[in-house]
Amino acid sequence: MKTIFNSKTGHRYELIRTPEETKGELLEMRAFYPPNSSEPPAHFHPLQTEVFKILSGELTVRKEGKVKKYKAGEGFTVPPNMVHSMWNDTGEETAVQWNISPALNSVQFFETLANLANAGKTNERGKPSLLQAAMMMQYFSPEMQLAKPPRWVQKPVFGLLASIAGLLGYRPVILADELVEINMPHHPPKAFSWPELLLLVAIPTLLNFIACRFAIPFLQGYQIMPIEVAYFLSVGLLALVPMFFGAIFLSGREIGSFKFRDILTRMRIKKIAGKDWLWTIGGFIGLSIASFLLAKILLPALGMNSMPFFFENMPLQPYHYWILAVWPLYFFFNIMGEELFWRGYILPRQTLLNGHWTWLIQGILWACWHLPMGLDLVLTSLPILLILPAIIQVRKNTSISIVIHAIFGGFGFLALALGLAH
Repeated sequence: MKTIFNSKTGHRYELIRTPEETKGELLEMRAFYPPNSSEPPAHFHPLQTEVFKILSGELTVRKEGKVKKYKAGEGFTVPPNMVHSMWNDTGEETAVQWNISPALNSVQFFETLANLANAGKTNERGKPSLLQAAMMMQYFSPEMQLAKPPRWVQKPVFGLLASIAGLLGYRPVILADELVEINMPHHPPKAFSWPELLLLVAIPTLLNFIACRFAIPFLQGYQIMPIEVAYFLSVGLLALVPMFFGAIFLSGREIGSFKFRDILTRMRIKKIAGKDWLWTIGGFIGLSIASFLLAKILLPALGMNSMPFFFENMPLQPYHYWILAVWPLYFFFNIMGEELFWRGYILPRQTLLNGHWTWLIQGILWACWHLPMGLDLVLTSLPILLILPAIIQVRKNTSISIVIHAIFGGFGFLALALGLAH
């Protein structure tokens, strides 16, 4: 007989007939409530009927706001959608015969709570963290829903929190061995859902919007630095640095390790060898030709300017050459922030969601991230926005896009700064 024990709440469940044995029609078990247990949150079951019979001791039950004590030999039924809670406020253990029909995923619900508690991942009352609870309430909503707050509040709030939890690596069902098993860096990543993907993209896009449309003008208003430096500080600190460290944190949390080698492995940053060099060189050449044609032929024909608004001092005059000394730090976070975020973290998980169209969808989402910098810049960047995701989707080596992006971006900036290109 299988037993589930929650070390924090003291509850014990002996499974008599499992869903596998009843083809999902029934979960039959004996539940043991420890002395002086606390009242759980009021809740209801949308689809399930519960039948209880007290075997020993007493059980205090609140149904639709009315409290009643049940003694040994007595029983009661909780139909679907009836708000209730139950606890043992006596000094002795209470044993209850408890039948749930249909069973649905009730066993996994009890197991997950117990496993989290037994692994020390809840508070002293056995309650998981807010994000873990939101993930569980979202997943187990057919089995259980809280009576408060109203459902129209719970659904969007738990949905948002569950999406954030999913990005951070939380899972709704936790098996006992998963809590001690190390999720190795080479273990397949978890697929995104559309809400998770869009939320993850929306956050840095909003930060980039704030940087370009508010922070840069704010710094420019004081006229204490060239707009290029205002751009470095605003976009760098508000968008790129969070993307860099965010990608590392999300990857490390998912694999349970922040070791440098493990992060590199998880983000598929590896040595470029063999055919990867052909893709790197070919990608750079193709990107350069396409970008040149766009900037010099197509955009001028449309009456558009390929020069970003934040490069108004290009080419640099001698009294502005000091900008070249502060540029490298921004450049590092520019390349590594975008590449670790888009190709290192997002693309492997996005591929499991979008399949063959990942490169195109990521290109569109990446374009949206650049949109606060100006439509002209987005159109000029179309080749890199599409070519890099496509190459990494095929080769599965993030190092390729880091090299191409760095050489292309670095040469482009220096060419503009030094007057080698216009």
